[in-house]
Amino acid sequence: MSTNSQHINEHAFLADPQPDDTSAFDHLVGQEMQSLEIRAEARRRIDEREARRLFEPFAISSLAEIRARPPKPMHRIQGLIPARANTVITAPRKVGKTTFVVNAVWSLATGEPFLGRFEVRPISGVVVLLNFELDEDQLASWAAAVGVPDHKLYVVTLRGRHNPFRSGFELDQLATSLRKIGTEVIIPDPFARAFSGESENDTTAVARFLDGLDEFARSAVGAEDLIMPVHAGWAGGQERARGASSLEGWADSILNLLLADEKDVTSPRFMRAFGRDVDVTEDRLAFDPATRRLTLTGDGNRKRAVQEDKDRDLDTSTLQAIGDNSGCNLSTLITLLRGMGVRAGNTATSASVRRLEVRGLVHNDPGARGAWSLTRVQR
Repeated sequence: MSTNSQHINEHAFLADPQPDDTSAFDHLVGQEMQSLEIRAEARRRIDEREARRLFEPFAISSLAEIRARPPKPMHRIQGLIPARANTVITAPRKVGKTTFVVNAVWSLATGEPFLGRFEVRPISGVVVLLNFELDEDQLASWAAAVGVPDHKLYVVTLRGRHNPFRSGFELDQLATSLRKIGTEVIIPDPFARAFSGESENDTTAVARFLDGLDEFARSAVGAEDLIMPVHAGWAGGQERARGASSLEGWADSILNLLLADEKDVTSPRFMRAFGRDVDVTEDRLAFDPATRRLTLTGDGNRKRAVQEDKDRDLDTSTLQAIGDNSGCNLSTLITLLRGMGVRAGNTATSASVRRLEVRGLVHNDPGARGAWSLTRVQR
């Protein structure tokens, strides 16, 4: 029987099997079942062969044996990124993830404190950035501005290229290349582009990808640390990684980059971190455009910093109003501020005057019945 006639007869049986054709139909079904079983067994044997090829002896040690070994470093970046860790950096789009990452690479390469605060165990090998998103020339110019040593950062340009995490052959080739150059830290940037599954919200698919990423980085390449930027947003807001919850479960340390106003990409940036032996409270980041370097300011969290910005703005207006209206009292000052478009009540305006007095910019000479008489101190 030809293939075409067999195909036609199969459809005839499926559409309307006749009583006297039952044995032939059952025979075809049996053949198809056998084919499926053969393919399943072939896949199982191939997987088993691959598992044997890649098998490494299990690391089984008593507590006494572990304690007798020379201690390993506990942190890559003290108090922020543990040693031999998976680190996730979550941030909304356009908040500066790449700038933050380049600053981290500079510290890892040079040993300079990260963000001007956190001590670093510098790398002896190199950092590899799997760059899925940024133009390589722009990335190189940013890294040079920060001061990253040329020989310490390698960039794998993957923007517009087939994702190697979707191909076992390509991933093997990449692993071989990265092992040869002494890769110590791998940064896939960002997760959404590196991810090889269909949906970032599929917990099983994300967990499978992360397991494969671990195996690729540590077994195939021999790297110590994985640092992965992840877009935040959607239902989780700017404080949660976008996608399946298995991302946060995979991470040893999570660094959040935050905007003071998530609707305004020009608003001040903040950072906080948490994880295994990691607990860094939220603090404001300062950016130096000349060097593209970031530092933690010590100004505190978003609520405090936003209030301090408002206070500074009010103090500027208060000083101007007093300077233009020497001898005014509190009531007059409030009216003057409103005329300048500044809405501030008795309490806020009084606090502003007190701050200016402490700074030696305003003098209050109370008159009869304690009425204020405010003057600007000339310098």
